[in-house]
Order: sequence, then C-alpha cells, then structure tokens
Amino acid sequence: MTLPPAYGFVGSAGGGVTDHGALTGLTGDHHTTYHNDGRAAAWLAANHETTFDHPGYTAHLADVDIHRLINDAGITATDLYSAERILALLAGYAPTGHTHALVSPHLQPFPYVQSGRRYSPGMTSEDRTSIAGAAGRLDVMLLRPGRDFAISEAHIEVTTGVASALARIVAYSSAASGLPNTLLWNSADLDCSSAGEKSHTQSYTFLRGVQYWIGIHQSSTAQFRADVAGTYPCFEASGSNQGPRVIYRATGQTFASGAPSPFPAGTAVTASPVSIELSAA
Repeated sequence: MTLPPAYGFVGSAGGGVTDHGALTGLTGDHHTTYHNDGRAAAWLAANHETTFDHPGYTAHLADVDIHRLINDAGITATDLYSAERILALLAGYAPTGHTHALVSPHLQPFPYVQSGRRYSPGMTSEDRTSIAGAAGRLDVMLLRPGRDFAISEAHIEVTTGVASALARIVAYSSAASGLPNTLLWNSADLDCSSAGEKSHTQSYTFLRGVQYWIGIHQSSTAQFRADVAGTYPCFEASGSNQGPRVIYRATGQTFASGAPSPFPAGTAVTASPVSIELSAA
C-alpha cells in the first residue's frame, strides 16, 4: 500500500531515508533560542564579573589605615617592618651581649581564661616583693587583654598594715594619647589596717586588644605585695639604665575625695607595681 504523497513520506513500497546519519541539514542552526558554544561564550562575556568591584570593596582594599604593607624596606609612611627586620635592627644597636624578643600585645595577658581562676595583669613571677604606700598616691599599670575577660572580683594583699589605712582598686580607660583617662570603676574602700588579702566584688568585662589602666589609690603607708617591675608592660624607657617605667603615677590625690576622673596629670616612674589579681567570672 502506498500513502498519499501529501504526508511527506512513503510506505514500505517506497525508497525513503532509513539511516539517520544520511539526513541533511543536521548542522543547521534552526533553533536560535537554544544555547550552543557560541551563544554560551557570548552570554558569559556579557554577564561574568571580572573586576570584582563590589560596593566598597575596592575602597576597603585601598585603605592604608586598614591594610598596611609589611615588608623589610619601610620606604613609605604606610609600610611596616616585619618582625625579622625589627630584630635585625635591634641586634645592630649597642649594648650587645643580650637577645631580643617580640611579644604580641594581643597574646598577653590572659591567653586563656577559666571561670573562678585568678589572673594577674602582669606576668607574675616568684620574685614578688613588698612596697610601701603613700597618702594620696594613685598608681596605675597598663592592661591590654589578649581576649575578652569578664571578672567577678579584684584582689590585693597587704603585707604590713597601718592603723586606719585604706586603699581602693581602680580601672581607667585610655585617652587617644594612650595615657589613663576616664574612671571605669573603683572598688569599695579596702581596710588596710591589718595584713592579709583584701578583695572587692566587681563585675566588668575587659575587651580583647583594648588598652586599659588598672591600679591602686592609697590613703596611707600600708605596705602591699608587689610584682617585679619587669613583669608589667613597659610603656616608656627610663634612660641611664634605670629600669623600665611601668607605672603611671599621680600624687596629691586626696583619698577621701574618691578616685579622680579623668585621671590627673602624672609621671611615668620605675617602681615595683602593687600586685593586683583578677578573678574570672
């Protein structure tokens, strides 16, 4: 049987194409809405972002106050020396016969914290000593935590009591200059008429990498347990080989008037700082 020619193909009696590979026009681009290699390449070229210029991204990378180049040339104001370069320069200065080390301020103190344990703002050693107080003297030392540090108590130790003697533990923020500024908190008046530990309950969180000042305000000449000066961060060189200056001291601060705020004008001194211990919350 033969079908009518209008159907475009023939039946078994005809001689139509039976092999698909024998069809013509297979390579023709008959459907322009379908993607082929050429259309895919054109679309990607038009839509693929090559500059990565997201809003603020380029400006952020260019901000030299955020991203400073660390190298060993130090040729511009935005360059920093590498640790190796700093040590090499230090080694070239007299006097010799000693070594140098760099300690990140974000690693000490408080590299780890456990609730209920005590921690010292300085690197307390066995070589503790004792230091006599003075009426109206306000001593503070640098504190830059290596992690957020919530406290529940603060402690000092009186080694020799004096009748009617009082003291208070204080904490100050830092001004733009780096010197102590606003009073953050102070303890109650601690009775220093007898020897022993004196504690104050205080809830406060010191933030990682933020510079604080912590110390003691004294009313009299009671003596306190103190740390060796070298166990606290040195913020000013003394010259003449007099030792590190680790205390910022203000005198003439009447105890009965309370801890002053802002911190009064003072001086950097070389002395053993009163040992202050902080209990982790």
